[in-house]
Amino acid sequence: MEDRVKLMKALLSRHRWPQARRWRNPIPFPETFDGDTDR
Repeated sequence: MEDRVKLMKALLSRHRWPQARRWRNPIPFPETFDGDTDR
């Protein structure tokens, strides 16, 4: 679980702003990152 958390933080820190433009939520949470990628 710790490795996954680190990976999620790394991905969110990298793609925070580009992905935030695509998503409705201003801040991408792990839930939205896993589920709403199709949107």
